[in-house]
Amino acid sequence: MALPPHEADRIAQAGLPVVCIDTCSLLDIIRDPSRDTSLPHNATAALALLQAMESGTALVGLLADQVRQEFGTHLQEIVDEADRGLDKLRGHIERVDGLVSAFSSPVRTDLRHWDAHVASATAALHRWIAASVAAPQSQDVPMRAYSRVMHARAPARKGKDSLADCVVLETYVEAAAELRQRGLTAPIVFLSSNVQDYTLAPARNVLHPDIQAEFAPINMAYATGHGMAKRLLGIP
Repeated sequence: MALPPHEADRIAQAGLPVVCIDTCSLLDIIRDPSRDTSLPHNATAALALLQAMESGTALVGLLADQVRQEFGTHLQEIVDEADRGLDKLRGHIERVDGLVSAFSSPVRTDLRHWDAHVASATAALHRWIAASVAAPQSQDVPMRAYSRVMHARAPARKGKDSLADCVVLETYVEAAAELRQRGLTAPIVFLSSNVQDYTLAPARNVLHPDIQAEFAPINMAYATGHGMAKRLLGIP
């Protein structure tokens, strides 16, 4: 079982919506804010989801063991990447300020409000971890995940080491099935910005049929970003 029986009973009886996040979307909260794919509405939605989880009365966040492990492994490199991105953008703005100043009065854009961003986002990540309910990896998950890889069934694909992604997906599918069996009718959403492995090209807005076939019987939805997850979960 992906969830201890008492925990599954508690969640089902609470009747709250459930979000199942993968490592990509968890780390998106702190990724380099200068990237074109780092969008303010997703950051705002991530904080709304976090606050709903922390309230204890609006949302349950599940966290697969594999995601927790990957978070610990990759957090520092993502933090460093965010710092480098902001430093590069600061340098760019300072250069533009210098060029503008050459033709008019000296200017210097005040960017001090950026200084605390990475620390604030990192703190939000740790709060997400603390507010989450652990979804342990059952004994059957590795076998099912390995089968996905061997048959190149999404999110696995040929030429890529997809075992970790498959472990995460299998953990959440099992947990969602257990909650549905216990009578939970509220929305359950799997959140992953890894559209390359979970959706169909070229549009990237249609869930892969391999996964849809497993999500449909347990009424599990898929969100590509925090904003979409917030809407599907019905969080104000």
